[in-house]
Formats: sequence, C-alpha cells, structure tokens
Amino acid sequence: MSMSRVDLIYRRLILTKFYTRGWGKPEEMKKLLKMQKLISNRKTCAGLVSPDYKVNIDKKIEYKECTVLRGSFVTPAMNILSEVVPTVSQTARFEIVMPQKELHDGNSGVRPACIHMAGTGDHGFHRRRELLGKPLLESGITSVLLENPFYGSRKPKDQWRSGLLHVNDLFVMGSCLILEAQVLLHWLKRNGYGPLGLTGISMGGHMASLAATNWPEPLAVIPCMSWTSASVVWTEGVLSRAIPWRVLELQYAKNPVFEREIMKLINEVDSYTLGREFAGDDGKLKGGNTLGEWRCVSSTLGIFCGDVKSKLPDSRYNKYNGYRALVICWVIYQLSLTLQSHDLSQLTRAGNLPVMSQELDDKDKKSREERRRQQETVKFMRGVMDQVTHLGNFSPLVDPTMATLVVARGDAYFPKSNLTSMAVVWPGCQIREINSGHVAGCLIHTSAFNRAIIETFSRIISKYHMTKPTNQIIAHKSATNLSKPRYDYSFSWKSFLRAFVIKA
Repeated sequence: MSMSRVDLIYRRLILTKFYTRGWGKPEEMKKLLKMQKLISNRKTCAGLVSPDYKVNIDKKIEYKECTVLRGSFVTPAMNILSEVVPTVSQTARFEIVMPQKELHDGNSGVRPACIHMAGTGDHGFHRRRELLGKPLLESGITSVLLENPFYGSRKPKDQWRSGLLHVNDLFVMGSCLILEAQVLLHWLKRNGYGPLGLTGISMGGHMASLAATNWPEPLAVIPCMSWTSASVVWTEGVLSRAIPWRVLELQYAKNPVFEREIMKLINEVDSYTLGREFAGDDGKLKGGNTLGEWRCVSSTLGIFCGDVKSKLPDSRYNKYNGYRALVICWVIYQLSLTLQSHDLSQLTRAGNLPVMSQELDDKDKKSREERRRQQETVKFMRGVMDQVTHLGNFSPLVDPTMATLVVARGDAYFPKSNLTSMAVVWPGCQIREINSGHVAGCLIHTSAFNRAIIETFSRIISKYHMTKPTNQIIAHKSATNLSKPRYDYSFSWKSFLRAFVIKA
C-alpha cells in the first residue's frame, strides 16, 4: 500500500513546527546520551527508581460509570538530570480511570491495569479517557493516563502547542516518561493490581515500548501506530517537513562538538539500512547499476573517484561515508549523459570546447558544500534518534509474546521499510495491520486499539495469572469480559467529537 494521501494533506494543514531553536546545548545532549545508556539497560534502570517511590493521590472523583483518581509525583529524572528538566515539567501528573465495581472473582487475584502514554499533540487526559479508558472499563481494565513532559500542564510557556523547541527536548521527554512509567508500575503493583500493561498511540506507542523494556516482569505491551525507532519519523516521514533543517545545519556546522564528541557516543544500530535508497542488499544501485558500472563511466571520462572500495563495504553499503562516493559517481554519470548528447568532435575541431568559468566553479563548490552539510545533518539526526529511541538499544522484553502491535499499512508518519522489523527485535510478538494511514488510524480506528489491548490482557491472564484450573473458577468475570467485551467498539461520531472538540 502506498503512503496515505490523508497523512500528507493533514500535515500541510497543521502549522506546528518542531525544533525551531535547533539541537539544544551540546553539553546537555552529551549528558542525555550518557543517561540513555543507563535507562536502556533493565538492571541499571532498576536502581534509578525505588519500588516505594512516593506517589500522591490529590483528588478522587466519583462518576456514574467510573471512579477517577488524580495524582502527582516528582519525576525521577530530577535525581539524575535536574538541570535539563524544565521547572514546569518536574512534577508528573496522572489520572486513573477505575471501574466502579471490580469484575474479577475474589480468588483469582486479577486486577488488570494499563498505562496509556500520550501521542503527539495529546495534551491533558480527556482524549485518552474518552476513546480508550472508558471503553476498557467494561472489561475490568483500569487505565492510568500519564501526562507528557512539555505537554498540557507540563508545557513551558515559550513553547507553542506541541512544537518542541529543541531536539534535546524530545530526549528529555523520553527519559522522563521511561522513569515515570516505572514509578506507576511500582505503585500499581503495591496496590494489588496485575497483570500490568503499557500502551499508546503514535509517539505514545513508542514511549510505551521503551518504558516496557525496563520492567523485570512480563507485561501486556500494545504499541499502536509505531515501530522500532523514531528516527524515520524525523528524517523520512511527513514530520521531517516540519523541521527547519537550515537552522540545524548551521548549528551543526558551527559547533564541532556535535561531530567530534557526540558522534562517538552513537551506536549505528540500523546503519545498514541508510543506504537502501541508493543501494540494495545485493550491492546494486537502484536502476540496476552496480558499483563497477559506475566506475566504468568515470574511467571513460578519465576521472578518478578515489578509493571507493575502501569506503563502501562489499555487501550493503552500510556506512555513512559511502554517501559521498555515491554522490560523486552520480554526478559523473549525469555529466557523461550530458556530454554524450552533444557532438564533441565538432566542438573540439572548432576549438571552442566550453571551459567552466571561475564563477560557475565557485557556485558548484558552494552547492557541493551545501549538499554535504545537508547529508551530514540528516545523518546526525538519524544517529542520535536511533541511539535514544531504537528498541535494539534497549533490553528485550521479558516475554515478547505478550506484545501486540497495531500498525497502518500506508503510514506516512512512521515509514517502516528502512527499519528492522519488530518481529526481529521482539520475537514472537503479534503484528496487526489496519488498512489506513497514520492520521485515519489514530482518529477512527480506536476500536482496533481497544480490541488489541483487551485480547493481549486476556493472553497474559491465561498464561501467568490463572493459578487455578479454569473449571475451578466459578465466576472468573474478568477473563470472560476480556475475551468478549460488552462495550460497542463500532465507530461513533459522537464519541469522536467528545474527544476532539469538547475540552477537558
């Protein structure tokens, strides 16, 4: 399926720009990358959040169909990176949507609870409460809605809407959410909830995946509309058009710390895929040309391209320095086609073979320099994003078979073709596809997300929480309800408008 046109049109209608102030301070980025090495490892991350971390319940609201608790706690990131977390984002806020009556049998000990991470633009709790939290009540699933740093009540005053001002801000957000999810999981466990799970849509789905990797027990993990890394969102997806690349290019070129020091902290997990737009796995360039054929073209013109073989590995062109050689070869090939279209013998006999002027030569050098700078900037963006968000850099799930992914075939926000499959990163996980793009999937396919949540919790209950044989449990209502929910999951414009038009 081709990329969704709705995604492309929707992006043009949204005015939000991201990273308008650039990368952020290089020293802060170095600290964040070093912190990532701590929180990406299950053992080291466990020491960052105490099992009895203090959580405050600030308010309790009784509704006809549910009970809502509102609480807060200081983000654990303050213990590690207090200087990079904005003051307004230092207090984590959450909302718990609980069923009025527990739907489980007293002997089963099953009280399922799922943490919902917020997607891009999801400020506050109302949208998740209406579209996800309340429908799950019929299945006895408690929902915990965590507010993102830089969003809602945690949004800095100088930030417009969801547009993070610096690339560093996304890394701060992710670090905070991973640790805050650990706090909530510990709190739920202390209060008798289980099994536990994590879910989210779009960016929320990816944050849920990252947070789930650090929990030492099996979790129900349901990432929706996300994949193995967020790097493609900002370098290939439609959101790449919402970035002022010129600002990033100038800052990257001006400050050598980015290239000399920060690049050393980056592990190129998916670097072999970066050359796919230039080369396939068989070593052939797109269009059927091999590297040898490109060399032949250059040699006929008497131009030496340098030691290309040493720069490009034999199989997959999986190093960034191959880009430059490929660009040179492409320019040579285009030049050869241009020259072949003219009668060179007539030009040489007349003695008027064109000679490039100094002005044109200067422009060409400037153009090459701009292209090189653009490529290096995108390369750096891809590198730091993969380092911080690629699931291959995090511990594997305790039980990947308890993960269910819901993805869109025509997702133009989260293109998946240039990333390692989730089936490789999490062997045994379930992957479900919906026939839509990213925007349509997020807005009108919430029934598929709810169904995946319910069925994943049903699997984890059957595998880990059925302590008694099924025939000995007289009225195991939670298992029954998780398998066959009474809630109507058909799309409703009423619920849609309630979530997206009416303010919380």
